[in-house]
Amino acid sequence: GLENDSIAESTDTTTVIVNAERPAVELDLEISEFSGLKWSEHLDLNKNNLSKEATIALTAPPSLLPTDEIELSWVYGSSTRHTRVSVHYSNEGNIIYPAGILGMIYDKVQHKQLYSMPHIDEITALDVDIHTGLAVSGHKGVGVITVCIWNTKDGSIVRYLDCGSVNGIATVKFSPNAQYITVVCQDNDHTVLVFNVPDGRLLASYRNGSKKPLCLTYSLSEYTNTTSGTTTTTTSSNSISPIRILQGGYLHFKFLTFYPSRSTIYGKTGSYGSDVTKSNVNCVGALPLQPGSDGAEASGNEFLLGMNDGSIGIISKGESKVGSFVPTMKGPVTAMYVVKLKDGTSDEPPSYKVVVGGINGSLKLLDQELQPLLEWNLYLNPIYGLQPLGRVRGFKSLCVDKLNRKILYATAGGEIGEIDIHSGSDINAGPLVTSHFRDQLHGLCTHPLRQECITSGDDKTCLLYTSPSPRDRQK
Repeated sequence: GLENDSIAESTDTTTVIVNAERPAVELDLEISEFSGLKWSEHLDLNKNNLSKEATIALTAPPSLLPTDEIELSWVYGSSTRHTRVSVHYSNEGNIIYPAGILGMIYDKVQHKQLYSMPHIDEITALDVDIHTGLAVSGHKGVGVITVCIWNTKDGSIVRYLDCGSVNGIATVKFSPNAQYITVVCQDNDHTVLVFNVPDGRLLASYRNGSKKPLCLTYSLSEYTNTTSGTTTTTTSSNSISPIRILQGGYLHFKFLTFYPSRSTIYGKTGSYGSDVTKSNVNCVGALPLQPGSDGAEASGNEFLLGMNDGSIGIISKGESKVGSFVPTMKGPVTAMYVVKLKDGTSDEPPSYKVVVGGINGSLKLLDQELQPLLEWNLYLNPIYGLQPLGRVRGFKSLCVDKLNRKILYATAGGEIGEIDIHSGSDINAGPLVTSHFRDQLHGLCTHPLRQECITSGDDKTCLLYTSPSPRDRQK
């Protein structure tokens, strides 16, 4: 019988006026003995006449509404199933990853979370530049889509980049010196946009075509110091050398060449070879190059392609055709990370290793010849604590810390964890982050006494969450 209650207008937006013209009729409330007595004791009400107490409360004089805002205490889960290469280390060693509309900053030593809230819809792409401490993320949705640059130290927003009505962002990538950001959109043309990081200007755009893009990386060629061989991160913003970018995707890969001096970008479709069946390129990696002597161009292998048929394609410097394919996995190669060990010189090539992940929990550490040094299966050993249903799509992101000690992985099962790069042992006694990972969440129930809740969803799992206090936050 409360449908006809009216609220009078007030110039004070924090004050709600209850209509005083309505007679104060005592309400006939059906309140169970158990719940009524419990709540009356808690609220210090007259337990012998709860209907009268309710009437008094509903016809009380005007009062100020509370102005306290809800503060986010803890975020459970991640969006690793729907994103690629989206989990990274920051310069401080914290873990950066997307969770819905949030960019997460997790300090596992202090067991503390910070958040960046730059988006109005689910994040679909995220990249981090460890040297500048910046992250860039994009989201899906309708209308104008924005890409946001934010700080990985405190989550503060640096600036927004307007991408227009493009349905969402497929992938984003910093250039090696963090001077540029390349964005691939989810519109019909899969438009490529190149932005200038310092001022947010749109420098160039390119209509990519109808084939779906999945991954993106910059060549290290223009960032290799021809004197010392080091990969620089402070190349002048006035550099006029063209910059080569590799894009991989559904049944194709493409080379994008960006000319900073002319603010233009061109594309050229890559070649698999005449006798090779086209396969999806699920992930890509840029290799450190050997600098030339006396100012000559760098040389060596430039890119790696992680193929859906389980092989890795090798592309030499300046080429657009795959030179060779090396069989690596029994199933698709779904994630890749290049670990640089030593810069090259004009007399000696650089040293590196490659971490690759696939489906069914397969994870391998490869040498420069792409031969396995170590390999593990994270689903066969229960100590890793991974959900079996996540193995179908495999690893979605791989990263190695700046001291080359730990592999940070993210799975299609919504888990984020770390293993030792030399032994493969689990560092944290299970994943640091677990979550539901498939379609919808259908059930949520809170514990009547403890600060716990349990959830269930289409992934056929139940998760028990505890309050954000001492180490045991999630089971």
